[in-house]
Amino acid sequence: MGAGAQRRSPGRVLAWAALLTAGAALIIGLVGAVTPAAAHGWAPFAAAAAVFVGVGFVQGIVQPVRQGFLNEQIPSAQRATVLSLDSFFGDAGGTAGTLGLGWLSQVASIAVAWMLASVPVAAGYPLYRAAERAALAVGTDGSGALQEEPARAGAGGDDDDG
Repeated sequence: MGAGAQRRSPGRVLAWAALLTAGAALIIGLVGAVTPAAAHGWAPFAAAAAVFVGVGFVQGIVQPVRQGFLNEQIPSAQRATVLSLDSFFGDAGGTAGTLGLGWLSQVASIAVAWMLASVPVAAGYPLYRAAERAALAVGTDGSGALQEEPARAGAGGDDDDG
């Protein structure tokens, strides 16, 4: 990093990315909901596609940050298990979400399904912020191990002979 550059907090980056992704899903749904049926054509499709591609770029940036943040919080002895469970629940959630939103798009509309999909994604914002606060409170050294404060000489501990 250059002089004066600061590393962005991974929790904050992930939280804002969750809001951006939720907003994008909401915009895609709104494009479909507010466009009259007679006006459906290339313009609404192009707008929704551009937002969708933008989400792909955001996810491309966020995934390495998320992996690094997660790896930093897990002690190495449990890292493989936790990452495996993370992958499992991500896949299970994606499958359930796809099935549920597919059903909703059949019952209501695709636009409604996109708008509803933004809700659980937006819920990631407070969860990432809480994880960030917890990580800062505990303090890790990047290996998942807790950082301990160095002992201060003459701090008045129990070993004083006074």
